[in-house]
Amino acid sequence: MVSFYQRMGNNARWWSKKETTATLCMKTEHIVPINRTSNSSACPISEDEFAIYQVPGVDYAALFDRIGSSLTIWVISMVADVFVIWYHVRNRPHPKFMMTARRTVTITIHAIAGAGECMAGIWVAFLVGDQRSAMILYMSFFSICHIVTAVLQHDIVFGAKKVMIPCYLCAILMKAFCWYKLVTHMYGRSEEILVLSWFLSLELIHHIYVWVRVTIYFTSKMRLFRSSQYTISILMAGQVCVYPALGAAGIVFFWAFLICFQPLWKCCIRSPRHRLFYEAELDRNPFFSGLYRDRAVMVLKKMATLKQFDNSITFRKELDKRSKNELISAAFDILDLDDSGVFTVSEIELMLVNWGCPASDARKAMAQLGLGPEKQIDNELFKKHFYDVWHFCLVCLKEFASHLDYRMKNYDGSLIPFETADGNTMLKDSIAVLASRTSSTKISPY
Repeated sequence: MVSFYQRMGNNARWWSKKETTATLCMKTEHIVPINRTSNSSACPISEDEFAIYQVPGVDYAALFDRIGSSLTIWVISMVADVFVIWYHVRNRPHPKFMMTARRTVTITIHAIAGAGECMAGIWVAFLVGDQRSAMILYMSFFSICHIVTAVLQHDIVFGAKKVMIPCYLCAILMKAFCWYKLVTHMYGRSEEILVLSWFLSLELIHHIYVWVRVTIYFTSKMRLFRSSQYTISILMAGQVCVYPALGAAGIVFFWAFLICFQPLWKCCIRSPRHRLFYEAELDRNPFFSGLYRDRAVMVLKKMATLKQFDNSITFRKELDKRSKNELISAAFDILDLDDSGVFTVSEIELMLVNWGCPASDARKAMAQLGLGPEKQIDNELFKKHFYDVWHFCLVCLKEFASHLDYRMKNYDGSLIPFETADGNTMLKDSIAVLASRTSSTKISPY
């Protein structure tokens, strides 16, 4: 009996020895590993029913050792856990989760349960026997709490809802299935290999969110997929985790669920306005969305008016020179869509809907703050009552300014004229710009 940690060490040493082979017994479509030593020559099962093969160690690891491959993904996921948990410890939740008491309680339980599941899973890697079984059972409690709170939040996802909601629901169903199989095998006192395999599958499905954060981090660094970053990240994370957890059947179920959901949401969502927000990419950073992008660029241009005369000036540097009160006022100006100087309930509704929340959350938020639905929020009230919103907006504005600085350069290194910069500049396609210039000047790009 070995721990997951010892198994990973054995795998690494075994895979590194090219002369090592594995003895396999194959019956119909089933492949059962029997021994991993090079001198193994016998299979304890009748040769009339099973064919015996000697497979090179590297080939076995790549083609047949599914648990070993799953362990590799799990180890990488646990390393990423450290950074993701640390990020959430240092940063407040997204303001959409803090606007109402119900959202705050749900996200708090969800975060604690998710972190608890990750940490319990790490302990399982080093335990054996009854201690390992007890820790897995302890972890399953965090898992069911995480599943329930995930269900309560499935309708307020970022990204394109027509893709994100089915992906989110599918991940919940897969996790619930793995949890059910794990618990039933534990209470049924099944073979340990079944318990450990379902534990590993549950852990991998749980880590889809971690891989979403990893994908967002690297695509942000490489400046890829910015116009649909969250949607693409969840799809990529699903491919990383679902196959090692549930095999090809899991991948097929994932895509079938996503495809079947498409006609269903169109039948259920009739309002053109609601359909718009189902199809649009609802960015975590509100200033990248079509609702605020032009206004954010306009505010940054006002802050960096000297940039039109001096190209060494950047939007980010000018932003960093401003006081906190000036930045809060800038965030307020961006969110104040009608330029009335006050923040109304309808504008709060649009802000929340743009974050994937129902419009009803706006009135609940106002009531929670002791403000009537007809109350108009000026800059001072905004600063006093909407800390989570403006604090988050300041972080988003810095990211937006850095991205705008990058986008102000053309593919050939030339700069976009200051006066022509607008919301479209943020998501411009350099290849499209090149094609446009080539077409207008009749010059070959080669």
